[in-house]
Amino acid sequence: MIRGRLLSLVLIVSFSIFIFSCSKKEDSPTSPSPGTNTADLISVSPDSGSPGSILTLNNFQFDSSQVGNYVAYIGDEEAPLRLVDGAIIQVALPLFWDSTIGWSSPPTESVSLEIMLNGELIAYTDTTIQIDSLKHA
Repeated sequence: MIRGRLLSLVLIVSFSIFIFSCSKKEDSPTSPSPGTNTADLISVSPDSGSPGSILTLNNFQFDSSQVGNYVAYIGDEEAPLRLVDGAIIQVALPLFWDSTIGWSSPPTESVSLEIMLNGELIAYTDTTIQIDSLKHA
């Protein structure tokens, strides 16, 4: 009986030591864990254009082996990305096609750019992009 209680006490103390040794002290910063918002702030140039215009991403740290897995969104529209000379990423402003009018209908207000990798936001602009309307022929 005493042996069982002693074993229980040893297990409780061991578990307590384990829990306290694994806890994080609030004054010791750690690297962000996966899934937390660690997105990079990037900029684009130019910051306006009509659908199809090419924008260059600045300050975007990318893994060239993952280029095909990056997805860009301008406003709510997916925008194509391309790698230029193995070092520069460019994005094309989407068409913003409106099937009800049979023509491009970009948003009238400025929009932002977000870049996703495997469904996670990894980069964004804090400035907005102005998209000009296409002219009818």
